[in-house]
Amino acid sequence: LSIVRFTDIVGDVSINEWDDEYADKFFEKMKEEGLSNATQRKHGTSINVFLKWAKKKYPNDIYITLPKRRKKRARKFKDDEVNALFRHIWSQYRKCPEYHKIYLWNHLRALYMLVETGMRRSEVWALQYEDIGDEEIYIRDNEDLSHYVKGAEEQDVPISDRLAKFLRVDKKVTRKKFGVRKREYYLCDEKGKLALTRESLTQAFLRHAKKACIDFEAKILHGHRATMITKIIDKFGVSEAQVIARHKSEETTLGYFDRRQILKKRKGYLDNR
Repeated sequence: LSIVRFTDIVGDVSINEWDDEYADKFFEKMKEEGLSNATQRKHGTSINVFLKWAKKKYPNDIYITLPKRRKKRARKFKDDEVNALFRHIWSQYRKCPEYHKIYLWNHLRALYMLVETGMRRSEVWALQYEDIGDEEIYIRDNEDLSHYVKGAEEQDVPISDRLAKFLRVDKKVTRKKFGVRKREYYLCDEKGKLALTRESLTQAFLRHAKKACIDFEAKILHGHRATMITKIIDKFGVSEAQVIARHKSEETTLGYFDRRQILKKRKGYLDNR
């Protein structure tokens, strides 16, 4: 995908005619498209991996210099923002035409899963129904969708009581209302197949937030993961949050920590010493 993006922007250039301006043009265009610093770096890294492979057949010293890494604290949702989003989607579901209800129901499915588990968008999107157990969800690769578990390690995610309650309702609605006999995916259509793409899921939630007049700082889907991780850090500590978030590095978990909490605690100590 990175190579396709590169050739679309720069053209099918020859290694022998390489110019550093190609890389500059590549990153400038991605920046214009609104891609994040992390996404730009990801695509640049992929191009470098390709060039390293190509070096075996076509000797070259080409290396793309990546944009400087820019770290931002992960933004979380406020409780009233999440509640407003739930209320809006439920309201839309109740009053929309019958043929459109399956779409809104999938948005509710996704929202419950994101909020209650802190799973990544891609994990919820690629989740197969058979991987939802009574007490836990099995996170694994899905080769049919070219989705692979981050960190290359299949893992389990516990199911909260609130999510278990929704899953029981979801099971009844899926069978009785939508008439699904055999269900392959969690986010399924009337035939049990995958109902939407990752991108359409993001766009749908952006539309919901806009219609509900929710003014938020968090990423529309990943923000729910940030919210859960931040709350766990504040209540139980970084080590516990790292386990629940399934991060390999403690540094990654700390990226979700609101360091302003440290200042508040320090002030509290000074005021009450």
